[in-house]
Amino acid sequence: MKFEYPNARETETVEDFHGQKVDNKYDWMEDPDAEETKCFNEAQNKITRDFLDQFGKRDQLKAKFETINDYEKYGIPFRGSSEDGYWYFYHNSGLQNQYVLYQTNVDKPDINADGCKAILDPNSMASDGTVSCKQVKFSPDGSTLAYNKSISGSDWSEMHFLSTKYSDASKSFEHLPNDVLKRVKYSGTAWSKDGKGVFYACYPQQEGKTDGTETTAAHGQKIHYHRIGTNQSQDQLVYENIEEPEWMFGVSCSQDGRYLFLEVQKGCERTNMLYCAQLGEDKSIPQEKISWKAIVDEFKWQYSPIWNVGNICYLQTDENASNQKVIKVDLDQKSFPRDKPLGIDHISEHEDNVLSDVAVCDMKYFITNYMVDCKDKVRVFDIESGNFSHDIEFPDMGSIGWSCRKYMSDIYFKLTGWVNPGAVYKYNIHNEKMETIHQTIVSGFDASKYKTNQVFYPSKDGTKIPMFIISKKDIEMNSDNPTVLYAYGGFNIPITPYFSAYKTVWSGDLNGVLAIANIRGGGEYGKKWYDGGKLMNKMNCFDDFNAGAEYLIDNKYTSSKKLAIEGGSNGGTLVAACFNQRPELYRAVLCHVPVIDMYRFHKYTIGHAWKSDYGDPEEKIEDFEYNKQYSPLHNVKLQDDKSVPGMMILTADHDDRVVPHHSLKFAAEVQKVHGKTSENPLLLRVDIKAGHGGGKPTAMVIEEQVDKYGFLALMMGLEL
Repeated sequence: MKFEYPNARETETVEDFHGQKVDNKYDWMEDPDAEETKCFNEAQNKITRDFLDQFGKRDQLKAKFETINDYEKYGIPFRGSSEDGYWYFYHNSGLQNQYVLYQTNVDKPDINADGCKAILDPNSMASDGTVSCKQVKFSPDGSTLAYNKSISGSDWSEMHFLSTKYSDASKSFEHLPNDVLKRVKYSGTAWSKDGKGVFYACYPQQEGKTDGTETTAAHGQKIHYHRIGTNQSQDQLVYENIEEPEWMFGVSCSQDGRYLFLEVQKGCERTNMLYCAQLGEDKSIPQEKISWKAIVDEFKWQYSPIWNVGNICYLQTDENASNQKVIKVDLDQKSFPRDKPLGIDHISEHEDNVLSDVAVCDMKYFITNYMVDCKDKVRVFDIESGNFSHDIEFPDMGSIGWSCRKYMSDIYFKLTGWVNPGAVYKYNIHNEKMETIHQTIVSGFDASKYKTNQVFYPSKDGTKIPMFIISKKDIEMNSDNPTVLYAYGGFNIPITPYFSAYKTVWSGDLNGVLAIANIRGGGEYGKKWYDGGKLMNKMNCFDDFNAGAEYLIDNKYTSSKKLAIEGGSNGGTLVAACFNQRPELYRAVLCHVPVIDMYRFHKYTIGHAWKSDYGDPEEKIEDFEYNKQYSPLHNVKLQDDKSVPGMMILTADHDDRVVPHHSLKFAAEVQKVHGKTSENPLLLRVDIKAGHGGGKPTAMVIEEQVDKYGFLALMMGLEL
């Protein structure tokens, strides 16, 4: 089948990288508002829609996705404050576009409980579901809730404040009318312990738009303190560094309110500088300039404050510990010499398992989460001694989230897995008893029909790579099973088990196999694993991934005619590179919101933060030369047999994380090089009023999933 692709005009734009001329012939695509760009997107969407509509069972597939997703989803119950009696939890009735936050008087998530009320409902803010709310933080006394509101999936947000006291007069929870904070981006939220205000990060006013469709680089983040009841224009500047416009910052308060901590981060590097400031007994934030004392003043390791007892502070760190550990530091010491370890080991690094999270329970215990071969394990340590106490056992393996409060002896967990939609548990730290307080039920899904295997296969250099394989129990190893291989492999982000109802349709109704490869570059095995897949080791990611495909083929799960690959963002870079490098291995490619131009990625929105993984090709010739080997945009070449897999590139008009023109340029180049010789579709799908993925409404997600699996069905000749 031949396709007529839109003509992509080529300009004569050329840029110089270390004396080498590199074209930027599709530079006009960098203007999302240009009529030419809009017409190009419309033409691409039409070709994509015409092809996808050939799947005769599209309506049935959509109905299947709607049915399988129409189940109640409950989050973990949590307290907003020790000073009031309220509990909170998130809930989605099934097909609601966004989750709703509820307030209740009991610790079991149940929207039908007496007194349970919806306190924050993004669905009421936009009829099409394109408003999402995140970063919910309660004031110390629980009287006020701060949250960030985002539109169309943009990273830009506004911070709003909501009273947690229900108004009988208005029959609602009322907003604080004068407290709206704008230009908030890549920001945490931290209340001061006196409850008078919040610390947040924002950017200065910039030229042009700030709605998520702009491509302007994000520079000049600042930390401000907002006092409740005042206008944002009066907010106190807490920290900025005008000499380093790409750096980002975060402020937190110690648990007793005596100290402020300032973390300074350079992009996505897993290192930070750390400063502290001592506050008065009233825990208020001084209106004069805050005096910061350096604890760590170089980018070498990562440090995160966990807890303090007076001047003794406990930090989670990877200082000389690839798998992380907990140290304790005296904040009142006069200086912190660089040539000595920062503190004393309190919970030593585990030899094999990665310490991924630490919380405090009952003022006495550290609750820790360790990754053990890409699965979570919870361990309890005594705070005072640092000694191991016991493991908390669960009935299944998977990913574990929690709600853990320093002032409570009960901990609330949620466990999910590849074929486990989740259960919420209540655990008491003293009697060590576990109680199930909610079990998720997915109508029509029977987990007993599926199996999950974890294998360890050799990569090109012999490194053993873990991979989860999910399928029906009665699968035949006949080399003919439709299979999707997924990975991410970047930015120290691990992929641990999670439940997706969409994937149950793939494995169940379409008799497919799902494989998730935990390749290097992720955080599954600590800093060494991450370092093994970034910068001058980035090629290991592609070798790991392609080796996973070969394992699936060699072990008769599938064949190259039935094997698809999928990845998003950094994972989009991965599958795009593998499309170029090993096209003979694959039948289809799903390439979501990818980073494609590895020479210019740093010039747009937050791209400069990715130098942590992709280097600095503009300033360092060695990074430029290395990126030349795999940059997807610059390695699209006609194959000897003129055969490439079918591909669908997916992006969105409000993606201000990875700007859409990465995808547009890649589609244009792939269609130019392969469009006349390949009989497989090479498609671009551009979503409207959506971003990088976060906050996307359920209705839009379902449409995307229908298109995704419809594309795979057409490529592999599958029937529903």
